[in-house]
Amino acid sequence: EYAVSISFSCDPARTDELIQAAMEQVELLRTGGPTEKEVEATRAKLLRDYEASSKQNPYWLTQLSMRYLSGEPIDSLFELPELYKGITAKTIHEAAKRYLNPANLVKVTLFPEAGQGRR
Repeated sequence: EYAVSISFSCDPARTDELIQAAMEQVELLRTGGPTEKEVEATRAKLLRDYEASSKQNPYWLTQLSMRYLSGEPIDSLFELPELYKGITAKTIHEAAKRYLNPANLVKVTLFPEAGQGRR
């Protein structure tokens, strides 16, 4: 089971333009994959976030609850750093080709109620 979500706030007049730009980025990922430099930066951020978050009780509560509810082994939580280190441009590209299928796209757009301005 998986889900990929892209969300943003914008001027309603720019909605189509920004959706198109987001979908172009998804297609670039599907067709060419990320650069190794992009993967290295992301991997480093994931590892930093894990190290910082793992010092906080709410992180553990969330992670343990998610694993319990999904039936995943609890100890898989401790494998995350090694998992992150194993991410490559090739594995991301292969996953993007497999899972980012445009035929499975669900697009939801929320617009402000007519006559409602910013507050």
